[in-house]
Amino acid sequence: MDSLFINSLSKDYSEESMIGFFNVVDSLDAIAYLIANEPNSLAQYARHRNRPAGKIEELSQLSDSIGMDAALELLGSRHVPGVTYDTTTPEWYYLPDFKNEPLYVKGIRQLLFSANIYQRAIAYKLIGATKDTVFSPAVVKSIGNEGDNYAGVWNAYAVSQIARKATTEIFEYIVKYEHFGDAHIIPLYLQMDTLSILNTSYRKISDTNKKAQVLALQAIALLDSSERPLTYITTALNTWDEDLKGYAVAALGMYQKSDLLQYLKPLAANPKLKPIIIQVLRNSSSNRDREFANSLSE
Repeated sequence: MDSLFINSLSKDYSEESMIGFFNVVDSLDAIAYLIANEPNSLAQYARHRNRPAGKIEELSQLSDSIGMDAALELLGSRHVPGVTYDTTTPEWYYLPDFKNEPLYVKGIRQLLFSANIYQRAIAYKLIGATKDTVFSPAVVKSIGNEGDNYAGVWNAYAVSQIARKATTEIFEYIVKYEHFGDAHIIPLYLQMDTLSILNTSYRKISDTNKKAQVLALQAIALLDSSERPLTYITTALNTWDEDLKGYAVAALGMYQKSDLLQYLKPLAANPKLKPIIIQVLRNSSSNRDREFANSLSE
């Protein structure tokens, strides 16, 4: 980490160098998650990290006789003659600790306020991954200026990680720059502070921007378990433009998992909505909903 960080401070820091640093940070971030949330899985990996993989033929023969799960467990714990297994547990590098290192403390501001877009991107990545809340005000302020580029995406990531109540700023970033079919920030947004997301969504649901309406509706459908979202969902089903109603159908499926037919049957004749209606009804726990979905498929 130290050598990569020192390199990132160079004046001509490049995109290629940034991507290499990103890959290392991603790996360490994954380990940090396991340390914090799944230490047993990490210990299991450490004990078996250099075991030879089982052959497909061996796995197939075993699974036929004892089942796949038992076969995988047996192969995973087997001992091969002549192979020395490293069963020690390594001392994992815990990425969040890096924010306390003198090197980081001294250099992170240089990266964050650099004119070099790749340096700013690395700064946002590190600030988010190390959960460095010292920079919460700075990253929230800068998200309105970065735009749709490397730095902008990682700025949004950093905000989602360390300024979890700044949901309006992330909402507006998503509406302005994200494409719903290829969204990277929306999953991070939905993991931010729930009450803040709902407050933002209820303020934005009457926005004139169609993407804002869709994002707001689907967020409240997913996160608000009260009866309040149903009013907004049924209004959208009845009044939204044809090109948006599919999102309202999906929102209904997020909010309610049964007795959907009363809302969707009147729309089932619409060929544009039929596929999403079938999908939502098939995921319902109501037999009546699923039977109607099957009839639409015939």
